[in-house]
Amino acid sequence: MRKWALLLLFSISCITITAQRSKGDITLYPRLGYNISKYSKQIPVQPKYEPSKLTKSKFKSGYTIGAELHKQITEKTGASIGLLYSTEGSKLADYTIESEAKKWDIKDFSSQLHYLQLPIMATIDIMKWQNASISFDFGIQIGYLLKGKNKNTTEVYNKNGNTWVPDNEGSGKSSGTTTEVYKRTNLSIPIGFSYEYNKFSLDLRYNIGLTKVYNYIDENICNRNWVLTIGYGIAL
Repeated sequence: MRKWALLLLFSISCITITAQRSKGDITLYPRLGYNISKYSKQIPVQPKYEPSKLTKSKFKSGYTIGAELHKQITEKTGASIGLLYSTEGSKLADYTIESEAKKWDIKDFSSQLHYLQLPIMATIDIMKWQNASISFDFGIQIGYLLKGKNKNTTEVYNKNGNTWVPDNEGSGKSSGTTTEVYKRTNLSIPIGFSYEYNKFSLDLRYNIGLTKVYNYIDENICNRNWVLTIGYGIAL
């Protein structure tokens, strides 16, 4: 979080502040950016058989691309609606599943969730100059899962007496489409700040997921997502 804030401040400081949106202006912003995402809680390793055994969720990187349409309602307030394609998900810390005769070490697990997002935002300008402005942005975002994919490396061991013997044939990397594991719809609250200079816009948001990610886990595990995008304003 600190790095993202420093990046935003550095970008602002590197630009000589010398247009701002006026009441009634409608602007289209194509956007491209980078995001990091994870889940809000630890994940049960075997939710049906051993729900108390958990593994930690870790940030993974992705990208965001799309466009937003903004209307300046008053001199200081505005509203926007967008359509964004975003790759999200999470990495998981390594974990082990063990039976009396067999053991599976799961490593480098990550899920990649491909969402189509519809953010509806309100903007409040908190600082304005001749050609620049900083605004506080908040709203609600509806997401639809297009596809979900998981991948991991599994090391399998068979028990021989008191010794675990590697099963090289059963071990290896695996990946596959797992869309049915995840909820199709997603609701979140985006909050953040945007800096606009002339036609360029730098936007930082934190998306707080409100709805469950998984179909098969009772825990209310939600998405958490930081997004940094750059946009270019086209007056309509």
